[in-house]
Amino acid sequence: YFKNDLLYSRDELFSILEINNKLDFIFFATKSPNCYVSNQYVSQLILNAINNKELIKECQLLVRLHPIYYRMHNSKQIYSNFIRDFEILANENNRMTLNQPKIESKSMNYAMPDDEIKLLSSILKHSSLVVNIFSTLNIEASIFDVPIVNISFEGEMLENFKKARLNIDQDLNETHNQRIVRSGGVNMVYESQKLIPSINEELINPNRRRLGRRK
Repeated sequence: YFKNDLLYSRDELFSILEINNKLDFIFFATKSPNCYVSNQYVSQLILNAINNKELIKECQLLVRLHPIYYRMHNSKQIYSNFIRDFEILANENNRMTLNQPKIESKSMNYAMPDDEIKLLSSILKHSSLVVNIFSTLNIEASIFDVPIVNISFEGEMLENFKKARLNIDQDLNETHNQRIVRSGGVNMVYESQKLIPSINEELINPNRRRLGRRK
């Protein structure tokens, strides 16, 4: 992550992702679907703001699916319905790009090729803002000094999927996550209606939480 010469340039990255190189992008890194079922709801909130020109900066949305979306059981993808819905959402919105990580193994849920690390780090480096849900990306985005919005609310389910095994408050109260919260480097969002205003806050003043990210 600290070796900038090993990362893709902005032009290279935009070409690889096949996204509009005239627009900056917001990067939403989804949470594991067995822990949080409202990733698509969050994506839709951001898309609505983009399409309705509610953001102070014209941009596009890049959504990367968590590797757990590709978990297999008895040779079948457990979360294929979620993936399908994300693909439909992306196809219906020209301001959204869906990034699906490469999974090398059908028996190991997290086995990805080395170039996925290069891709992810390049995405972080060139994003205008990172939205995530209590993941290590709070630290990784800080390496690149990118503004961070962390979701800490239970969203709405777009379909009647099985409820997630964890409530988001369990993540919030974890000791390691509280260290991140107390650093002041992350814009914490506790209500869905405050997501877009929080994104705008960071876009308006991306240096506002720089000291917290450095910490």
